[in-house]
Amino acid sequence: YANPGAIGTSTAAAGAFTTLSASGTITLSAAAQSITHSGATSLTISSGGFVGIESVRFEGTNIGNSTDDDIIQLGSGFTVSVDANFSDNIAVTNNATVGGTLGVTGISTFTGAATFNGAVNINDVLHLTPVATPPSTNNGDIYIDSDDNHIYCRLNGAWVQLDN
Repeated sequence: YANPGAIGTSTAAAGAFTTLSASGTITLSAAAQSITHSGATSLTISSGGFVGIESVRFEGTNIGNSTDDDIIQLGSGFTVSVDANFSDNIAVTNNATVGGTLGVTGISTFTGAATFNGAVNINDVLHLTPVATPPSTNNGDIYIDSDDNHIYCRLNGAWVQLDN
């Protein structure tokens, strides 16, 4: 190409460039710009530091921003570290572990079993929906019978009425 130091207003013939090298900043100044890759294999952008796209920062297996460079860690066991407020629903379709305190405001619905390893503190009312038959036969289970409206607890393999 006529001027190897710059790519100016003229257009190079298709296939004229196989490598673009620069020791400084490459500026694309038109209103709409794109870098298009149409090869049969992948496009790799690498850096000795990080690659920034708008306010998103990519470094190694981490995705973050200028103040927190590892919000998402893509590695073995995929970890997401988030300090954010969500104004919409959050769905977890597999296991999730909370390493600190999980604060929930409003009504929470658990579909299926929930396991708590440790004390459960209830600062208000525990509501048990009455059922016609006990949902399980595990010692320590508690339920309200919808036929006789009594509270039962499973103790030593038998249901024991707890109220009068």
